[in-house]
Amino acid sequence: RRKSPVALGLMRAIKQALDPSGTMNPGRML
Repeated sequence: RRKSPVALGLMRAIKQALDPSGTMNPGRML
């Protein structure tokens, strides 16, 4: 499933806010 660039950016921002160190599901968007 493809997401729009806006949706991808939003998901990235949410993941960064919730998991700044990237320890939960590294490499995954959400």
